[in-house]
Amino acid sequence: MRGMDRTLDIAHQIDLTGFPAGVTVTHEQASEGVLLRAEQGGRGLELWLTTDAMKMYGPGPAVAMALSHLKQAVEAGLPEKEDGAYHRAVFLGD
Repeated sequence: MRGMDRTLDIAHQIDLTGFPAGVTVTHEQASEGVLLRAEQGGRGLELWLTTDAMKMYGPGPAVAMALSHLKQAVEAGLPEKEDGAYHRAVFLGD
């Protein structure tokens, strides 16, 4: 969503989510959504939050839900990279 950074501070939401120590969470915005990435050592997971999901739930709630799912994955144990890439999940709108 264009202009989302003006109304939504994703880095602040990442901080508020309370990921465990040693886990790095980053985000990248694109025209089709936001890519959230949790990394720890050689392990990690990417979660693609689509623009449709953000339109359906609202940008703030959608990012909060996506970060909650990402945190659950971190707590369950991040998968190892395969062929140099992290596993990717997608958070869609209906």
